Amino acid sequence: MGTFNVTIGVGHIDSGDFEEVSALVDTGAIHSMVPESLLYQMNIFPWEQQRFVLGDNSVIERGVGAARIILQGRQLPCPIIFGPEDKYLLGATAL
Repeated sequence: MGTFNVTIGVGHIDSGDFEEVSALVDTGAIHSMVPESLLYQMNIFPWEQQRFVLGDNSVIERGVGAARIILQGRQLPCPIIFGPEDKYLLGATAL
């Protein structure tokens, strides 16, 4: 597994504006994570709460919804985890 940063766009699944952010790409992560404050600002809301096991085996519970991820000119809807501030992660489902 390796990590690196990439610039992505995050937006509402139905279209509209998007926000460019620098996200950590983690080849061991399944889902992407963006701060919940940014998602709420774009009128993206969680569909449900899910539990996730982190690399250190700790368990967190977070909201999960869907967002439009723009990467290298391609736009696709992806599952998104509602994360803490300053936490931008691009996971395998967006790649």
